Formats: sequence, structure tokens, C-alpha cells
Amino acid sequence: MSDSGFYPVLGSRHFSLNNIPQNIAVGYKNTDSGKVFNDDGTFLLHTSIDIKGQSGPLSIRNEFAAGWSVKFSELPCDEKGNILVISHFFSQLTTVTPESMRLVILCSKEPTHRINLSTGEIIDNSSDNQYIKDMVIYYTVNDCSHSN
Repeated sequence: MSDSGFYPVLGSRHFSLNNIPQNIAVGYKNTDSGKVFNDDGTFLLHTSIDIKGQSGPLSIRNEFAAGWSVKFSELPCDEKGNILVISHFFSQLTTVTPESMRLVILCSKEPTHRINLSTGEIIDNSSDNQYIKDMVIYYTVNDCSHSN
């Protein structure tokens, strides 16, 4: 950490996360992807992301990832195109490995379709077994090797 209290940024990463399929495990225990049917009727999707550092896997002694964001090219919706996403967030999978992050997407109900945000096309999820087909993930890798 510098005298100003800021960690130096080593670089930033962005990559495409290919999909969240419909045929995933129910519950939180699966570390790759999963879906949860909440008692209040809401529906949650989650998928894990391996965090890469400056030169390969994140070196947790010297690096940390921050500033997570996701760019959606499509969003879960119903058959009429009503977007069902309530919120999304990132949560570290410390119980599995500190080099993994989980993307969580909360919807008002289980989506049957998704809408392409560029074209407005509504796609039936059963046509290709996908909840979401493509997302771009962004984060920065910061140097914590000299922290106090």
C-alpha cells in the first residue's frame, strides 16, 4: 500500500463467461453453477469464476482482485420480454478457494426466456438449454505485497 493508502493496480482483466445452462444443480453446494428456488418465489442463479492474477492464478500473498463488474449482452425474462432480474452481485468463495469468485443473479421468478439487449430478440431458454448465454466479466488485479 502506498503512503496515500492506495494499492497499486497491476492490471485489469476482462473475459467472456460463456453461459449459465438450465441443467445445473439445485442449491448452493455445487461450486461451478447452480440454481436456487427461494421460498418467496424468487429464483437465484450462480456461477463461479476462477480469478487470474498478473501472471496466472491469483497469488493471494501478493495480489487481490477488486472492482468487479459484469456486462450482460442478454438478461433473463419471461415470454413477453419482461426482464426478471432484481439484482446481481459478486461473492467470494472462500470456503472453496480464495482464488474463486461467485456471480449471483437474483430474479423475481425462474426465467423461461432471455432478451438480447442489442436486438430485443426474445429467446426461449428451452431452445438451447441456457439461462444466459454470454457475459463479460471485468476486474482489477492489485498489488498487496507491500501492505502494512
